[in-house]
Amino acid sequence: DPNRYYAEVVHMFESPLRVGVYVLAFVFLTLHLLHGFSSAFQSVGANNKYTEGLKKVGVAYAVLVPLGFIFIAIFHFVSNAG
Repeated sequence: DPNRYYAEVVHMFESPLRVGVYVLAFVFLTLHLLHGFSSAFQSVGANNKYTEGLKKVGVAYAVLVPLGFIFIAIFHFVSNAG
């Protein structure tokens, strides 16, 4: 059943406190991933002018993936409020 978890997701994101903690956790995950990617690139020697594209992909991943999860939480909170 493709909708079997929908009710659970709606229930999980009813509380503004829970949504706030969830969003804050993903903000911290973003910071962690940004640091991790930059450190990993530096550790393997990919820290020069020729690897700018690789760094941009790492930044995009570190920001866009958590933003997607944050969007889901906020969307369900706003759409089911009231």
